[in-house]
Amino acid sequence: MASEMEKVYNILERNKLQGFYNQFVQLGIESVQDFINGVTDEDLDNMRFTPVQKNKYKYMKDEIQRLGAGPLQNTLTKSLQAYGLYYSFPKCPERREILDMDPQNTIAIVEGLYYLFRELLPSLTKRSGDRIIEDIDVFEYAPVCWAYLLSQAKNESAERENYASISMKAQSTNQRFSEPVYVPGVPEVFERMYVLDIIREGGKIPNCSKLNLTETSIKKATNVEKILLSLPPFMDYYLCWIGYDGTTPKSSFNINSEKTFSQMKAEVENYSHLVIMPPLQLKAVGIEGPRLVLLSHEKLGMYMEKDKKTPQNIVVFDPLAGKSVAVNVDVLANT
Repeated sequence: MASEMEKVYNILERNKLQGFYNQFVQLGIESVQDFINGVTDEDLDNMRFTPVQKNKYKYMKDEIQRLGAGPLQNTLTKSLQAYGLYYSFPKCPERREILDMDPQNTIAIVEGLYYLFRELLPSLTKRSGDRIIEDIDVFEYAPVCWAYLLSQAKNESAERENYASISMKAQSTNQRFSEPVYVPGVPEVFERMYVLDIIREGGKIPNCSKLNLTETSIKKATNVEKILLSLPPFMDYYLCWIGYDGTTPKSSFNINSEKTFSQMKAEVENYSHLVIMPPLQLKAVGIEGPRLVLLSHEKLGMYMEKDKKTPQNIVVFDPLAGKSVAVNVDVLANT
């Protein structure tokens, strides 16, 4: 049976609100039922919920009142145990491994991918033919987005991209951030406890526009916090993309897809590892991983190779379990 906090995370994830998990925990949410009377509209405003997110929250709350927490025990749950992943970036092309990541919360990764995919896919404000992809369905079309990005990357060179090293340590303490915050009028990011100590001692922070700085004047540095949650503790800095060959503004980058949704979808077939393979086809000789395969109606896995000890089994990476497992192809085909 899932723990209470796992149930809280799972229902937030089902409603695309998992990015607010930490804030709800800080608010005092300890069970799914706490959402009914434990959160006010003012709390949602303080968390900077958008109108769309408020509608999702209302739907989630109505669902809890209608069904209670019971059905959550039978839904797909995500492990809250630590896990790892492999990554690389342009200035470091070799594959690196990150271990012991905190699975609560890869907020920067998930939200970053969501905004990227949302921008690529047709919406009410950005049509591509007659097709519209609703916000809640964005990740259902992840292979289409990855295919487009991979096709565009063929024409790019990492050597022409510029990165800046951004420290994850507070200048005031030279310690890695734990609770990064901003104070009015100062662009520097501070550690929350450092600011609270200054307030208690009646001190001043240079250039702060608030003459009488109080605890309520402190604003959480959510942009830095999200990066912290996506990096392992041993990393004290990260490389921030700032421009492409000196021609791109430092603030951000723009996506301007000139292809229609149908053209983007057609490109998926060019990348075998983005196409979901029928299990029985994995029996064929010469099929090499990685390949996507459905482990159940709601869960994708990554076919890696055939099990050398048992011919009818294949080795599949289960992303929710965070490990590779042996699966019988015939059983999988009948699932």
